[in-house]
Amino acid sequence: MAYRDGVQRSFVTQVNDAMRQRGISRAELSRRLGCSGARVTHMLKPSANLKLETMVKIVSALGLDAQFTVTDSADTHDVVWF
Repeated sequence: MAYRDGVQRSFVTQVNDAMRQRGISRAELSRRLGCSGARVTHMLKPSANLKLETMVKIVSALGLDAQFTVTDSADTHDVVWF
């Protein structure tokens, strides 16, 4: 459970950084995803429990490609999503 929380937190941080770098607001992201602004706000909370499919849709809406790497569970490095 704690590992999942760390992965989610890492994903949300990287999405927010990508949005900031590209000048994409949450309103624009919600338009690109075809969902409400409230839904985007919920999805971008570190506590959200997102499906991999949803994460890929978010990344794609930002014009990025999603990748993930499987590593030894003893590895404490952050997951790089894109």
